[in-house]
Amino acid sequence: MTVGSIVRNQVKTQVKKKAINWVWSGLAATVGIPILIFTLAGLCLVIVLPIMLLAGGAAWDDFSSDYISGGGPVVSPIAGSWVLTSGFGEDRGDHYHMGIDLAAPAGTPVLAVVAGRVTISSSGAGGLEIYLAGEDGRLYYYAHLSGYAVSSGQRVTQGSTIGYIGSTGRSTGPHLHFQVKENGRWVNPLEVLNKLVPEVLPNELSFKPINRNEVSAWLANRKSRLADYVDIFERVGQKYNVNPLLLLAITGQEQSFVPVGSSDKMLGNPFNVYGSWVSYSPGLEQSAEIAAKTINRLSLNRPPGVHPIQWINSPSNPRGMYATDQSWWVGVSKFLGTLERVAGSGG
Repeated sequence: MTVGSIVRNQVKTQVKKKAINWVWSGLAATVGIPILIFTLAGLCLVIVLPIMLLAGGAAWDDFSSDYISGGGPVVSPIAGSWVLTSGFGEDRGDHYHMGIDLAAPAGTPVLAVVAGRVTISSSGAGGLEIYLAGEDGRLYYYAHLSGYAVSSGQRVTQGSTIGYIGSTGRSTGPHLHFQVKENGRWVNPLEVLNKLVPEVLPNELSFKPINRNEVSAWLANRKSRLADYVDIFERVGQKYNVNPLLLLAITGQEQSFVPVGSSDKMLGNPFNVYGSWVSYSPGLEQSAEIAAKTINRLSLNRPPGVHPIQWINSPSNPRGMYATDQSWWVGVSKFLGTLERVAGSGG
């Protein structure tokens, strides 16, 4: 930079400072400092806050269906990310809000959260609606759709597209109003969604009982701290329909089954969810749940003929991959095979 350019920049800076000071002084002299402050605060509330709410509502109530982070539900009624804009049980004055509102772009596919039979309907309030009589005994209600992808009486499978996000009926913008009836009463849909298990894993990766004593003995022989926590792997596996031995195999690939002498932080996240146990260690059971959710999410839409473990680690997977190391799935598969041979029998 030349001396001349340095001088020019300094002059520009001084001019800007003087101009800003002149504007502030003029406004303060004209309307008074208290009124100026009050006006600026009002502009912030009227302009800035609504922009934050519309563009960044996720900062407060983000329940994205992209649940690799473990923050969202296991099964989602919308294909893609969404933001919770109204919760269950809100007092609307003349009624209580007995569902949840999920904002998403118009035209986004709406999904069957369980297998069941659909009925198409419409009303002034709900616009285009779908009732899904789930094979799990619950009734699911979708409202404000822009269109249908099914016909009344049709049986649908979990995850299939049944309609599209819209703003029909009494609505202020594109979103899905979603309700769940259980045992004759409306219940919080988010709690139900977190209980549902995706039907995406092949039999060999789905939950099956394991011989806990054999597994524990095998881990103890490897001098693994996990030998005392086998019950957690089986409990989480059953909850999310994931083979407990697959969860164990991942800890083998990620942290060599947490050797005796390893830190408690490593034991709190041997799956390396959220990146690494060094920066995130919520506890063994919680990290196992996040790993199980991640496996379910990444297992969706596996192409025919692709190895199921390879798919959850494939760069071609549109939902991401469990690890950047492309040999990761090979190591996990080998550990799983060993565990199945020595300790996979139920008991």
